[in-house]
Amino acid sequence: MTPFVASADGDFQYIDVRYNATQNKFSPTQKGVNSTFGPVAASVSTNFTFYVNGWDIVVASGNDEFMSASEENRLIGYRAAGYGEGYLNYVRIYQNYVNSFNGSNGVTDMLLSSPEIVPWIDRHMMYLKNRSLVGDDIGRVIGGLLALMDGLAEGYADANTDATQSLNTTQFFWLSFQAEVGDIMTAYSTEEDVKMWKLFPTLDMRRNSRHCSALIRVLPTDVFFAHDTWSSFNSMMRQYKTYTFENRSVTMSGYPGVVHSIDDWYMTSNRLAVTETTNGVYNESLFREFVKDGTNTISEFLRVMVANFLAYDSPSWVKYFSTENSGTYNNQWMVFDMKKFTPNTGVLPADTFWVAEQLPGSEYPYGVTAADLTAHLNSEAHWASYNIPYFPNVYDVSGNWQQEQQFGNFFSYTNYSRAEIFRRDYLNVSDLDSMKAMMRYNNFKHDPLSLISNCKAATNGTCDPKFSAMLTIASRGDLNPPGGEAQYGVNYQFLGLRDHCATDTKIATWSKMMNNTSSNAFTSVIINGPTTDQQPIFSWDTSPFATNTDIIRVGLPNTYNFGFEEFSTVVPAAIIPLASSSSSNHDVAIGLGVAGAVVVVVILAVLVGKTRKTTRDQSEQMNLVSESV
Repeated sequence: MTPFVASADGDFQYIDVRYNATQNKFSPTQKGVNSTFGPVAASVSTNFTFYVNGWDIVVASGNDEFMSASEENRLIGYRAAGYGEGYLNYVRIYQNYVNSFNGSNGVTDMLLSSPEIVPWIDRHMMYLKNRSLVGDDIGRVIGGLLALMDGLAEGYADANTDATQSLNTTQFFWLSFQAEVGDIMTAYSTEEDVKMWKLFPTLDMRRNSRHCSALIRVLPTDVFFAHDTWSSFNSMMRQYKTYTFENRSVTMSGYPGVVHSIDDWYMTSNRLAVTETTNGVYNESLFREFVKDGTNTISEFLRVMVANFLAYDSPSWVKYFSTENSGTYNNQWMVFDMKKFTPNTGVLPADTFWVAEQLPGSEYPYGVTAADLTAHLNSEAHWASYNIPYFPNVYDVSGNWQQEQQFGNFFSYTNYSRAEIFRRDYLNVSDLDSMKAMMRYNNFKHDPLSLISNCKAATNGTCDPKFSAMLTIASRGDLNPPGGEAQYGVNYQFLGLRDHCATDTKIATWSKMMNNTSSNAFTSVIINGPTTDQQPIFSWDTSPFATNTDIIRVGLPNTYNFGFEEFSTVVPAAIIPLASSSSSNHDVAIGLGVAGAVVVVVILAVLVGKTRKTTRDQSEQMNLVSESV
């Protein structure tokens, strides 16, 4: 049949994906149309509204009846869902692939920079295939996600008729793995390589860049769970995506052809809100020591999706995520269990909110450090995250402590601009509109907290300009004038004119996840594009990048002036785990090592206060438990 072509005016397509066992092939048919080709294995819809409101809406669901017939059918259901997604979205997928991989800021340059990266990924994919054959829940979900990517390649190939635009399964894996490639690049680097890369700012920023602002605000009658993605301007081809398999679903902000969020921001059918901000790891020796192998670990993006599908509560999410840590794409993860919040009670119960920070390795002080930080929310009524590690061991071992000593407050957990802005302004967040304003905030020319703090290397010790549009909640790298160290000081690569900004805002709330009119639906509030609250609207043709041919922007609108949108998702009811899967603190501490001989540290008790030490001494005040299997 003729492939469906996405239009620019809100075209909606909804198909059943049928499977013929004799041919081992799929056929897309319009939803509800009878066919003798074979049974329905999955259903997929896309509302092509990217040019209307900034987001395509993609929903892919496996057919439970078909998938429950056998293990083979279960995997075919995942594959069929991928097929439908690839078939309907082939135009967007190719555009996103080109924008992500081509140009001087693209993944291709990273792949070519080190001949070891592609063989590493090949070895890793082989291990994942073998790992999926292990009969545990983690292996089953990995197998399903690999089948989903196989299906994406099949559906894309059937819809795309241009041989010059072909993409295979490995390339689809690369598309989902792209945030981890820089860490593989670093693993095979020498100190001389790192010095050379720093001469090419776009490549070095892609390898080791800061991503995202996040804020959790607890009010007497609601909880706000918000996230801004920080990324390149050409990453703003967005999809709001829901996957539903085996009576579990994951809803996320995402991208065409990618099987996880990348941002990352998720809502799960078990009513978990999940997000992260990337922690800078400046101690490159960690990657060389722990990441070179490529086998016996699971990609970060797959561990995240495994946890999203399997976890019932916050500690079990940490348990699944920590299994077989790859040490790639190292983030501060935040997991809030909306089921545990009760309005007007004043106190969140234990295990409502967990934070987990990842480093390469498996034994303390490396690996995954995690804690139940519900007490912090009860005390402070908010949690802010801004790309600097919270746990002292992670802060120290990652090299952030050394960076702070050398380069100043830009690397300080407590004195960095975003830390101070969140601390000053979080009390202003009293409803949804004020949370929107908080996450879109960028008044850099008039906010003293956006002042560049370390100008010792600038001309005459004075930065010119004095402020940076990167030193705020919703960054706008396009608004900074050109300049280097003489203008911006030692942190010029982070603070000057950059192809980098807060590209969106996503907000989940307790009231919209748990208190909807339908118990099996939740709603989010999201916006695509750079902030316009205190700053001008972003248009490519008037931006500093208008004539920059190294920034590829196929299929992107010229102007981003979208508003906030509310999107509702029908999801399965929360699934109560078996008694054997109970997630008490003790179970999590033991369970984190399961299936991968991984040793992680779980912090079961922390001192909660208004100040935080940034030295190794604080770890001695914590009850540290590590288990290995």
